[in-house]
Amino acid sequence: MPVLEQEKKVGSILTNWNNYYSNYTYLRLQHDRSPDELESLLSSVQDRFYGQLELESRDKGYSFELQPLTEISPGRMLSQSVGRALPDIVLYFLGALALIGMGAALFNYTNLTLARSLTRAKEIGLRKVVGADRRQLFTQFMSESVFMAVTALILSIVLLQTVLVPGFQGLQIAESFDITLSLTPALGLLFTAFAVIIGLVAGLIPASVMSGFRPTAILKDVSQVRIFSGLTLRKVLLVVQFTLTIVLFIVITVMQRQVSHALTMNYGFDWHNTMTVRLQGQDAGRIAQQFSQHPNVQAITAMSHHPLTWEDWSDDVRIRPSDDATGVRLYHVDANFVELFGLSLVAGGNFHKDLPRSNERLVLVNERFVEKFKMGSPGDAIGHSFIIGDSTEIRIAGVLKDFFYKPATYELQPLMLTFAPQSWSVLALRLRGGDIAATKQSLEATWKELDPYHPFTGRMYDEILEDVYDISFETMAIVGFLAVLVFAVSLLGLLGIVTFQVESRVKEIGIRKVLGAETRNLLLLLARKEMALLLLSTLIAVPAGLVLSSGFLEEFAHRIALGVFDVLPAILIVYLCAGTTVVLQAIRAAVANPVGALKYE
Repeated sequence: MPVLEQEKKVGSILTNWNNYYSNYTYLRLQHDRSPDELESLLSSVQDRFYGQLELESRDKGYSFELQPLTEISPGRMLSQSVGRALPDIVLYFLGALALIGMGAALFNYTNLTLARSLTRAKEIGLRKVVGADRRQLFTQFMSESVFMAVTALILSIVLLQTVLVPGFQGLQIAESFDITLSLTPALGLLFTAFAVIIGLVAGLIPASVMSGFRPTAILKDVSQVRIFSGLTLRKVLLVVQFTLTIVLFIVITVMQRQVSHALTMNYGFDWHNTMTVRLQGQDAGRIAQQFSQHPNVQAITAMSHHPLTWEDWSDDVRIRPSDDATGVRLYHVDANFVELFGLSLVAGGNFHKDLPRSNERLVLVNERFVEKFKMGSPGDAIGHSFIIGDSTEIRIAGVLKDFFYKPATYELQPLMLTFAPQSWSVLALRLRGGDIAATKQSLEATWKELDPYHPFTGRMYDEILEDVYDISFETMAIVGFLAVLVFAVSLLGLLGIVTFQVESRVKEIGIRKVLGAETRNLLLLLARKEMALLLLSTLIAVPAGLVLSSGFLEEFAHRIALGVFDVLPAILIVYLCAGTTVVLQAIRAAVANPVGALKYE
C-alpha cells in the first residue's frame, strides 16, 4: 500500500484520517490481551486526530469502536458497516412491537370471550345438567381457543406469502440488509407449535371462568384486577394500546411532512423537466451531440455526479502549500452546468465554451467556500489561486450563489465545480416538456445505435430525488402498517370492554329505561369512562410522539417546525374510530326493549 500510494495508483489511505469511508481495518489481538485495552486506545483517537480536522456536520460525532466478526449481523448500527449487516436495533424494534401486538391480542381475546360469556350461561348450565363435568367444559373451551389460533395461523401464512413478503422484498431496506423471508418446514412446525401455545394461553382464563358455572361472580373478580389505583388491568392495556397508536400516527405525520418538505424546499437548483443518462464509459461529447438533435431536448450538460443525492466526490484544499488540507465537496462539470440548472454567479464568470482546454485550471466555488477560506468578498476571490489534491494549482473563475447541492440531511458546505472531461459520467438533458414517455423512447433508440451493449438509463430527476428518500418512505410504510395493526387491536379491546359493560349492566339499563332515562343519558353513562381513557391516552401520547418525532427530525439539517397539525390528524382519526365503536355499542343497548332485558335477567 505505501508503494501504491507513492506511485499515485491509489488515493491516500494509510495516513489520511478523513478517509474513513473507503476501507476497513482488521485487527487480531494477542491471546493474553483484552479488547478493553484497545478500546481505551481507540477512544483517544478522536481527540488526537479529529479535534483539528474539518468534518461534515453529520461526521463530527464519529468515533472508532471494536466489532467482533461474529457480531456484524445482527449487530450495532455503524457507519461504513461491513457488508449488508442487519442492525440488532431493527430486530429489537420489530420484536417489541410484535410482543405488544400479540400481548394486546391475547388480552383482547380474553376480554371479548369473557364479555360474551353471559350469553352462553344457559348453554353451560344445560351441559352440566345432562352430565358434563367442569373438566369436559374446560377442554371444550380450550379447544375452541386453539382452533381459533390455528385458523389465524393459516390465514396469516396466506396473507404473508401473497401480500406481505412480496411487498417487503420490494423495499430497499430488505435489499440493504439482505433480509429474506422464506418459509421452511422447520419454521412451519415452529409456527404451528407457537400458535397452539398462543391458543392455550388465550383460552386459559375464559375456559376457567366459563366452566365454573358461576360466571357472574368470577367475572366480577377478574374485572377488578388492579394495577394502579382506580384502573383495571384491561383499562391499563387499553390506554397503552391507544397511546402507542397515537404516537405512531404522530410520527408518521411528521415523517410525511418532513420528506415532503425535503422534496419541495427551495434548493436554489432547478432540476424540473430534467432527465439524466449515465454514460457507462461512452464519450460525453459524442452522446450529447446525438441527443441534442432531438426536438424535445433544450440543453445538455455533462457532470460527474447527480447533485442533491448522496453521490459526490471531495478533494483536499490548501490555500498555501504549508497549510493543513481541508476536504471540500467536488463535482466535475462542463460549461453548460450553471445555465442548465439555473445557478447564479455573484462574481466572475463561467467556464469558457469556446476554449474548453483553458478551463482545466479554473474552478467555480460557492459563497460558503469564499467565507470558509477567508477570501473576502466574492469579487475579491476572483483570480485567487489555491492547491487541490497533492500539488495541482487552480484559480477561481467565478463565485456561485449558495445552493443546496446535498440532501436535506446536510448543512450547506463549501463546494467546488471543476472542468474535468475524463470524470464526466452523467448527462443531464433539459426537456422542453411534451410527452416524456415518447421522448424517453426516442432517446433510448438513439442510445442503442451508439451503444448496443449497455442499457439506456434515462430517468427524470424527480425520480432520482425520490430514491434519495426511499428509506424514509419505506419506514413510513412499515410504521403505518404497524400503527394500523395496533389500532385495529386497540379497537377490538375497546369493543371487548364496552361489550362486557353492556352485557353486565343489562338489568341496570332496563330499569333506568323503565324509570324514564333517555337514550342520550344512557349513551353518556356507557361511554364516558371509555372516552376518559382515550383522553388519558392522548395526554400521554402527544408529548411522547413529539419527542420521538424530534429525534427523527434531528437527522435533517433543514427541517420543519413541529406544530398542532402534526398532532391533530392522529387525534381525530383515533377519536373518530374509537368514538364510533363505543357509540354503536351504547346505542344498541340504549334502544333495546327493557322488557326483554329484564325478562332475560
